[in-house]
Amino acid sequence: MPTLLDLTILVLIIIPILILILKSFTKWKATQDREMYQRFLENQNILFREITELKRAIDYQKNLAQQEISQLREEIKFATVKVQTPIESKSEQNLLLNNRYMEIFELQKKGLTAEQIAAKLDRGLGEVEFILQLASQTSQ
Repeated sequence: MPTLLDLTILVLIIIPILILILKSFTKWKATQDREMYQRFLENQNILFREITELKRAIDYQKNLAQQEISQLREEIKFATVKVQTPIESKSEQNLLLNNRYMEIFELQKKGLTAEQIAAKLDRGLGEVEFILQLASQTSQ
């Protein structure tokens, strides 16, 4: 049977060992917490960059939409003026067409096809063909 002295010596040996184990566990835990915090910061930076890129893309699309809206408003104004002011003759119609779509007619005079004109001016092929067809009808 162990004596009191043996038990005391055993306790004195075990206590420092337990203290060392606790210290190493605390250091391990602190290292693990630091690594987790570092990963959190990295993920936060990645998310910030992605959000910034998305904001730029949204702003770009917003600007494009605003430009299209402005262009459509101008076309509506032109169409409204055109509807409100009756055109008397075909020569007046031809003059309005020539002024409004001057770029299209200039490119046609240079020998470009409707497809080439549409691509160059970033307009729809149907729109360009319609304008050219309308111009040929009014000039007859």
